[in-house]
Amino acid sequence: MKYATWKIYFPTNSNEGYTPEPIIRERGGTAEGGLATNTLIIGYVSDNADLTNLEQYEATEITQQQALNLAKEFNADCYLNDNGRINYPKYSI
Repeated sequence: MKYATWKIYFPTNSNEGYTPEPIIRERGGTAEGGLATNTLIIGYVSDNADLTNLEQYEATEITQQQALNLAKEFNADCYLNDNGRINYPKYSI
């Protein structure tokens, strides 16, 4: 599993935003959002995911440690579970 970040792209004069997951799937890879902060999505991409020419999404491959550090900036209780996914404790009120 690899990690990446991307942003939601809002075309000019549009209220709808788009993410790069469908484009990455069309290219033969997979991508899945894992944690959304206010401005950034930290996600998972397959080894064969092609992130080229996705500038409007600011898609960037990052390391596992970078992904965890970004997640911890959003929620200090984030951790990696056994399969490498970012998780955080579920609190009940």
